[in-house]
Amino acid sequence: MPTKPKKPKPRTKAKATATKKTTAKKTTSARKPTLKPAVQRTAKAKPSSSQPPVAPPKLKPSAGPAVLKDLGITDAELYAFLPADAPTWVRGVFWCSFEWAGTLDELEAKLSARYTTKFIANSDPPDPVNGHRILLAWPKGRYVTYSFEGAASPYAEQSPWKLEAGFRESGTPWGSNRAVYERFKSVELTKLKAKNINELTD
Repeated sequence: MPTKPKKPKPRTKAKATATKKTTAKKTTSARKPTLKPAVQRTAKAKPSSSQPPVAPPKLKPSAGPAVLKDLGITDAELYAFLPADAPTWVRGVFWCSFEWAGTLDELEAKLSARYTTKFIANSDPPDPVNGHRILLAWPKGRYVTYSFEGAASPYAEQSPWKLEAGFRESGTPWGSNRAVYERFKSVELTKLKAKNINELTD
């Protein structure tokens, strides 16, 4: 007689449950996304936006290579000396008064290290007999003459002093002469520790 095929043994409840758990575990593991460490996400974060640097003004025409070489600065750096409310002055003469306790001779001694200096007599003195002295100072390029004399009326060779800047050329439309003059006041009068600087240019 032919042998009857054996019937497969039914799964036990425990084995069936174990199989379901294994299958579920594998499915969960396969679908679970891989998370990157928080440190990496932070490192790749975009930096916070900041204000872009202010571009220097495009200044044309230039103050001139001789002027800039003498001052040791660029057009943009010279432009920074203009007051924020300064009008556009294309002119060649500026003047102011200031207080300083020294004498005209002491002023000449201080300026002579950086400028060519010379004393001249006032061509139209208030005292027609004695007149009074004026101190002149020139930078290397001689593009401007700085003159100093007493500002008191009647004249006295003492503080307050008058400073006048006379330029060889009228300057640029953006006011390069004014900027050179303002730089001189800022640098040289600060070195002197001058006080009560009063702008007289109208």
